[in-house]
Amino acid sequence: MAKPVIWKKGAKGQLTVEQKQLIAAFEDMLIKAAADAGRRLGALTVESAGRFGVKLEERFMSSSSKSHRFYRASVGSSIERMVYTHLPKWVTSMDPQPSSEGWSGIYTGKIGTSTDIVPVTFAIEYTKSGGGLPCTYNRSRPDIRLVLGKGTDSASYEALFDLTSEGQAGHILKKGDAWMKKANVAYIAEIIWMNDDIMHL
Repeated sequence: MAKPVIWKKGAKGQLTVEQKQLIAAFEDMLIKAAADAGRRLGALTVESAGRFGVKLEERFMSSSSKSHRFYRASVGSSIERMVYTHLPKWVTSMDPQPSSEGWSGIYTGKIGTSTDIVPVTFAIEYTKSGGGLPCTYNRSRPDIRLVLGKGTDSASYEALFDLTSEGQAGHILKKGDAWMKKANVAYIAEIIWMNDDIMHL
């Protein structure tokens, strides 16, 4: 399973009903993708790696962040790559397709909301403005940015989604570029993948 932890939700009514529906549908898609990635990674049993694999499991589950920081980072990176690679499963007519040679860039396609099939534009590990994305990032790199378009106040907005483990929930509050303070970021959520999925507890 996976779940969203929402840190910022549109203020002052600047988002339209359609934009809110797009956010909900996109977020739901990412939750499913992260849960699927967690299950796929969890299917790789550590026991098959012998003593080394068991040691990795011990480090992953340890309460000491220092002893297993590298393994958690490796797992997180694997989850992100799996989500990026499997996005075409949920985004139809996706152009371009993520590749194993790198994901950074802007993508377009179509996604189903609660009422319609609508165009969607989003970016993976992309820090520049353009393509409908109003913000730039100099000291951080959002995992996924969703183009929302112009709100009711005629300003352009985007939503940010960060893929992370349950043990790292809230880490976006410490990221550079002060995501929470960006006026053109109307929505921020962490998509949390669970230890149970990875370790099959």
